[in-house]
Order: sequence, then C-alpha cells, then structure tokens
Amino acid sequence: RWAYELARLYAKAGMKKKCVEECDDLILWFSEGKYVTKAMELKMKYEPLTPSQEEKYKSTQVEPAPVRLARTAANLSAASAAAAKLLQNADTLKREVFYIVEDELKEQMPLYDGYQEDIYELMTFFLDQKVDYNQLPEMIEEMFLNPPEVFVIEPTGQYKRYTLNANGLHETAIKNYVDDYLKINPKDEVLEYLFYTASIDEIVKALYERDIYIMRVFHNSIVGKSFAATTPIPMNKEKEQNSYLEIVEKLKKEKNGKIEFGIYSVETFDYQFMEDERNNYKK
Repeated sequence: RWAYELARLYAKAGMKKKCVEECDDLILWFSEGKYVTKAMELKMKYEPLTPSQEEKYKSTQVEPAPVRLARTAANLSAASAAAAKLLQNADTLKREVFYIVEDELKEQMPLYDGYQEDIYELMTFFLDQKVDYNQLPEMIEEMFLNPPEVFVIEPTGQYKRYTLNANGLHETAIKNYVDDYLKINPKDEVLEYLFYTASIDEIVKALYERDIYIMRVFHNSIVGKSFAATTPIPMNKEKEQNSYLEIVEKLKKEKNGKIEFGIYSVETFDYQFMEDERNNYKK
C-alpha cells in the first residue's frame, strides 16, 4: 500500500519518471494483488506496460478471484517444497519473529501496554505485502523506532509534539489536541460540534481556518524512510514558518536525512511531496 501511495504522490508532484519507476518496482516485488493492479493502472497514465506487465494486467481483468488464487497457490506449491513447508509452519515462524523483535526492542526502548498487539498487526501488514520472514524483524523494529507523530503549530509560533505508539493513528493525537484546545476555548462551539460529528479531515480544515497548522509524520520501512505532510502555512505567517523550519531541521537530524516533506491539502485532503521542503504556500 505504502509503495503505491509513494508512486501516487510522485505523480501528484509532477515527478512522472519517479512515479513510473516506483510502479515498476512495486509490480516486480509483489507480483499480484490489489495495489499491484493499481500500480499498473497508474503507470498506464504515463507509459505503456511492458509485455509481461500487460499479460499480468489482463489476467487480473479476466480471471475470477477464486481461479486466480488457486493458480497462485498451485504456482507456489510447484515452485518449491520449501515454500509449502514455510506455509505449514507460519504460526511457528510468527512466534519466532515476535520473540526476536521483542528482545531487540527491550534493549532499545521502553515498551508500552499493547506493544504485543502492535507487533502482530505490523507483522500481518508486512506479510500481506509479501515481505520475506527474514526481513520482518528489522522492518517491525524500524516502525517502533520511527512511530507516527503529529506536530501542531499554533498562531503564537509555539508547537506541540505528539508521539504515538508504533501502530497508532494520527487522528488520536489530533483529537487529543482539539480536546485540550476546547478546554481553553469553551466558546468555540463550531469546533466543538465538529469534534463530535465531523471527519478528521474536516477537523484539520477547521484548525487551519483558526491558523493552527498540522504536520503528520509517518514511516515506511519498506522504502526505508519517513514522510511529513503539513497543512499549507501562508508566507506572511513568519512565526509559524520559523517553527515549521525548526521542526524540519529537528526531524532531518533525528531521521539522519531519511525523510521527505510535503503539503497536506485542506481542499482535496491529499498529500503532495516536493523536492523543495519549504512550506510557503499562499492561504
């Protein structure tokens, strides 16, 4: 999913060559599945598929899902007896991966209530993405060491940082901020109404209208880097711009430069990642 999202973001940023390259990599790595099909359809907007990709795409259009699944299972079985044994011992392998990850994490960070569920959920996600078992421990550890975060930049230029658990949702942090904001601003009945009834995107837009800017940070250990998308900060908001740049430098240092910065549109609710990390768009 994240590899496809990265390709889509390249397309939105006008980086067509990067988009096509990412699609080609995704198709090669994962071979089939919903996001492989989406990647082929995205690539076709800019370049024709290769003959092998064309064949693969046609098969997704004409084969019923049960037939495709049966064919895939047969191919896997015929390809290697070791693969069949791996499937039979999947539960044992998952337990082994869990204990490896747990031991490594205990040496690197304090663990929290519910970390076991996060390990298993991340393991399931990566296995769905066809990640090899021998890569799982490193990828899961990477997600724990680079958890999702939210930065809230206020009109005063001050900012607040919310660090979530490894599998946490940005929505949780944003709602925690709004809850605190409403305690200080109890007369903001519009935001209070949205807090209980609206989607998180609508809440972010309402904060934007109050000159409060949200940066969402997330990590993708499949591509080995983090991404940060911020609602547009007007050029004339000097204090907020300075805070944004301070956060950018802080994250670049913490992530050893392995992070991309972009804009989170409050009109389309899409991410747009640019090579220019500055956030100086007109409101």
